Amino acid sequence: MKKWISMILGLAFISGFVFYCEKEFVSPEKSQLLYLGAFHHGCRPNTETETTVAKTVFNKARLREWTQQGDTLSLTIDYESLCCAEFKDSVSIKDNRVELMVLDTLHGCRCICNYVSDFSFKYSGNGPFHICFQRWGYGESGYTTLLDTVLNLSH
Repeated sequence: MKKWISMILGLAFISGFVFYCEKEFVSPEKSQLLYLGAFHHGCRPNTETETTVAKTVFNKARLREWTQQGDTLSLTIDYESLCCAEFKDSVSIKDNRVELMVLDTLHGCRCICNYVSDFSFKYSGNGPFHICFQRWGYGESGYTTLLDTVLNLSH
């Protein structure tokens, strides 16, 4: 009798464990998000205004496009910075909130250019995806949020 009770309890434990793991895998609240990397395109001349001496704060960015193919999510972001900027990127991920940060590590130019950065993620979920893009440029005391938006993703 003890043998049967032990077997039943063992099967119940294994069944519960499998159910719990399966539930965690498909739950959109627990989706997996993995940063794959970024590519920063070089300076693109500013066509809206003449390239001028940089005396203003660059406070605009836009999400040019995003694509989701299979489990790969790609984001393309346009923003302004100094002409000779050399960017180092970092990412902070918590749940479905992603903070994309670029730091200008090469200072000295005094003109403004448009930049485009492509960010790639492995993403196996659905639902809202919060994106916050920040840049720390020359003369700034910290990161400045240039873009804060939410994408609603679905497969």
